[in-house]
Amino acid sequence: MAVKAAIAKKTLRNGDPAGVVNKIDNFSKWAFPTLYIVFNVLYWVAYLYWIPDEID
Repeated sequence: MAVKAAIAKKTLRNGDPAGVVNKIDNFSKWAFPTLYIVFNVLYWVAYLYWIPDEID
């Protein structure tokens, strides 16, 4: 990860910030929706099946 950060810093210093920004945008386009869906699936599975009911 540190190597990628060093490459990104070098690219920014060389005058091509658009390339770094595009990589971040492309990563974010799939990472955030995917993590949101995974979180929701895990939440609802836990809510519906793993957490015991308190009503006796």
